[in-house]
Amino acid sequence: MSRGRARGAARGLASAPLLFWVLLAAISAHAYFSALTLQEETEKAAPEVASALPPEEAALSQEIERLPVLTFLATAYSLPGQTASGETVRVGIVAADPAILPIGSIIHLSAGRYSGIYTVLDTGLKIRGRMLDIWMPTVEEARAFGVRRVKVRVLQWGRKSSTSGP
Repeated sequence: MSRGRARGAARGLASAPLLFWVLLAAISAHAYFSALTLQEETEKAAPEVASALPPEEAALSQEIERLPVLTFLATAYSLPGQTASGETVRVGIVAADPAILPIGSIIHLSAGRYSGIYTVLDTGLKIRGRMLDIWMPTVEEARAFGVRRVKVRVLQWGRKSSTSGP
């Protein structure tokens, strides 16, 4: 009698991993198809959002899309004070190498939730080449931004100063 119970218990243990894998496969399939459905719904809704833009914003968006894309390495900072141009720091300001993006340049930055139009009004000792430093209101937000590659379109070039190089 005890042998029969032992075999039954052994079968129960042997089927537990199988049951685990079956459940895992079912959950994975559900997650996959839910994500696929969400993606399809998002793609269907995207044209409606684009068509909801006022005509002048839609035209501006199309003009921006036609500009050449430059890739920069971006960081963020949150220091109070004045920029190299003499203005007080605020949202919408970036620091750049003046030899690449002169002070006064206006750019469109594609960086997730930080995307938008920025003005180059600052420089930095460590900002050389294709690097940007984006001003943010809090240190926590700047740290959360980290270091990432961003896409930049130059909307208007600033004036090169005599000290900024070629």
